[in-house]
Amino acid sequence: MANFFSYLKKNKIPKKDFLTSLNQYRDTQCGFFIFLIRNIVLLLIFILIIKINNKTIITIPQNGGSLSEGIIGSPNIKDSSFINKDINKSLSGLIYSSLLKKDINNNIVPDIAESYQVSPDQKSYTFNIKNNARFSNKKPVEAKDILFTFNKIKESETDSINKDFLNSIDVKMLNEKSIVFILKEEDKDFLKKMTFNIMSEENMTSLENETILIGSGPFRVGFIKEKDGIIKQINLIKNKHYYSSKPFLNEINLKFFANEDALSEALLNNDIDFSFYFSTDSIEKNNSKKLFTKKVLLDNKISLFQTKNDITISDPILIDTINLYLDRTKIIDKLSSGYGLFEESNLIPITKSESNEKLKKIGYVIKNGFLEKNGSPILYSIAVENSDYFLSLANYLSNELNYLGITVNVKAYDYGKYQEGLVSGDYKIVITDDNNLKNSNIYKKILTLYTKSIFYIANKKTNLSIPYKIESLNDRYNDVNRWYTKTQKVWKVFNNNN
Repeated sequence: MANFFSYLKKNKIPKKDFLTSLNQYRDTQCGFFIFLIRNIVLLLIFILIIKINNKTIITIPQNGGSLSEGIIGSPNIKDSSFINKDINKSLSGLIYSSLLKKDINNNIVPDIAESYQVSPDQKSYTFNIKNNARFSNKKPVEAKDILFTFNKIKESETDSINKDFLNSIDVKMLNEKSIVFILKEEDKDFLKKMTFNIMSEENMTSLENETILIGSGPFRVGFIKEKDGIIKQINLIKNKHYYSSKPFLNEINLKFFANEDALSEALLNNDIDFSFYFSTDSIEKNNSKKLFTKKVLLDNKISLFQTKNDITISDPILIDTINLYLDRTKIIDKLSSGYGLFEESNLIPITKSESNEKLKKIGYVIKNGFLEKNGSPILYSIAVENSDYFLSLANYLSNELNYLGITVNVKAYDYGKYQEGLVSGDYKIVITDDNNLKNSNIYKKILTLYTKSIFYIANKKTNLSIPYKIESLNDRYNDVNRWYTKTQKVWKVFNNNN
């Protein structure tokens, strides 16, 4: 023992030969103690190395893999106008690109436009196309393709509001890579309207309908499966000619189903990885440890509007009473299958008797079951689009207000006529979504009924980069380049995905 301590005095750091010689003392009590201490020190060093390694290593997405999305319905790709129709716009957004696009925060940013300039009077917009922007068949994207697409949209547009707007714009090519849009009147939302999907003039005019799906987006069509003339699957593969950051995924398979039962079966059988097309009831039925659900809020409010020069609903206390009386939870559950959110959730609904008491204080009275003020009954006529959803919402609102003694007549109009009426202000009171009247100088909002939302259900391997709030379901692919299924561990200093 004396030899051991004397050795330490002479040699502050033990040599390898000395450490090896300690093994001969293992059979003694002192030797065993030294042997144990040595191994504990080595173990602690090993644990420290592991901890340092874990702190410096991160998990990042890896290229490769595929995802399959389940969708209810089937697209019509035989019509060239399909790529800018809402029913197919989410699909076409994977295959096509646009002058401008929405980023993950819903900001408008350049897509194939390298840059753009706006004239001082805000009526002229010049776009310069990126030199490396190419369609999936290697052909360059040029100004003629944008002009061709814009004219195609004008030909196919049936919405009277958009048609009038499009016809008022003069579009001119400056050269192969520059194009200018000249407006008659200033439009603050014009840049948002430059997110339409761009078609190839050459392919659209010289090739067959099946080649419509040639775009300049992050993916291109691999194959299409049909049954009895109905599309059942569209396979999309990474577009190697894409000019921006290429996707992590090699493939996305879009599979189309007739109803939720078929969609549920596909999810349970692992035929699809995720879907945005389940109702809340179906999500509860498909609840599983192997799946997860996420709620995504749509930036789309359903509201009650009135023409600005009309005073039918003008009493602020009456409006406030109606706002408090309407139970948004019931509206969302009954009419939107739970797909919604009332953002003023701090409001506590009041009862019929509380509402009547509140109105009584400002001169309203109930006579023969009808609400009156100064001898005049409160009567509203509300116009809506002739669709199952808006009719159900308007009739529900009518029944609820009838309990307060307010008479509501609901009038429904077919889509085209309804849109024309909104443009000309033919209807004094309407129920519609805010996006429908965001550019209107005729209507003002009376109250918000609720904000739409959607859910998606997915398996655990699915990593979708989707923010909490998007403007529409079509925007779920805004950040598709960052979707992934595979990962790898690397040291932070070697991470190229920052």
